[in-house]
Amino acid sequence: MIDLLELYLVYLKLGFLAIGGAAGVLPEMYREFVVVHGWMTDAEFAQAYAIGQLAPGPNMLMQMYVSYQLAGFGGLAVALLGFFAPTAAICAAFSRWWYGRAASPWTAAIIRGLAPVALGLMVSGLWTVGQAAIVDGKTAVIALGAAGLMLTRRVNPVIVIALAAVVGYLSPV
Repeated sequence: MIDLLELYLVYLKLGFLAIGGAAGVLPEMYREFVVVHGWMTDAEFAQAYAIGQLAPGPNMLMQMYVSYQLAGFGGLAVALLGFFAPTAAICAAFSRWWYGRAASPWTAAIIRGLAPVALGLMVSGLWTVGQAAIVDGKTAVIALGAAGLMLTRRVNPVIVIALAAVVGYLSPV
């Protein structure tokens, strides 16, 4: 059984690292859940990410799925309290001050400075999930096809994920 305090502390750290959104925290989440604690395998992590992308709402709902799988309803509560609550409280408190200074050149400079950080974290997240999900030639072809479709057409990502799932299921091993 997973220690809920340990799970809470991992989520607390991840919540404070989530600059730029969910994709920015994926490499550290992978490291914590797969490498450090061994709570999940590569395949389980990739599957949890895919399910999180399919679920309606924010893509960090992946946390809820993972937490429930690891520790049931206690895990759900821990994920909510650790990952979302502290940073939501800080954002709520900080936003009033921040938007009062929207015209400041410092505000624009901070936003411009954080944009490359967020982009780098998202690319790192893509790399991490890619390494966990692309395990053979078949998955590489599916990933390249999905990326090509997303880059060349305006297709809903849920449709691309569903198509990739069908191709993966129907194609020979």
